[in-house]
Amino acid sequence: MARDPKLIQKEVIENFAKDLPQSYTRIVLHSDLSTLTWAPLMYRYPWDIIFGNICKGNITVAGDAMHPMTPDLGRKECAALEDAVVLGQQIGELIASKASLGPTEVAQALAKYAQKRRWCAAGLIAISFVSGWVQLGGPGWLMKFLRDVVFYRLLYNSRKEILDLIELVTACVTLVLILISFFKALRRCRANNTDAPPEVELQASNL
Repeated sequence: MARDPKLIQKEVIENFAKDLPQSYTRIVLHSDLSTLTWAPLMYRYPWDIIFGNICKGNITVAGDAMHPMTPDLGRKECAALEDAVVLGQQIGELIASKASLGPTEVAQALAKYAQKRRWCAAGLIAISFVSGWVQLGGPGWLMKFLRDVVFYRLLYNSRKEILDLIELVTACVTLVLILISFFKALRRCRANNTDAPPEVELQASNL
């Protein structure tokens, strides 16, 4: 079915969109068949990130390459941006320290990046999977209770406030990390200037 647009269209109309408004069904029915594709969701077990190898030597992964997840939480792009910030922080600290940029030093910086992102990425994968599982879990009484009472009534109604709080905390933590990196780099620069030979200091003062 993945390569047959007609079967894809039929599957969407008869199964996935059968309970949706007819306006949506008409859009799918009149879609250009050449634009229809079918691809499986990519997923990685959380424990593969926690206990697995996401960094080897001077090679690591970020974004979907590290934490492919179901789309139910809507945090894939945010997590990828957080990866970029943390990775940039570790590389920036290595450069600011004026240490050798050899394979060993780069590998240590990437290992720190992987360690900082490991648990956060695993948590996002698990929460996103549970969110989708609860919503698509079937008609059983236990699933109905989890979906209608726990998820929708208790969690979903306050989801916007929770997500806003998560975004605020994430932004604050990111800002703090950036400031810490900046002041560490500034302190190293001052220390390097203090350790300069008298001749260099004299030339600098004359300039």
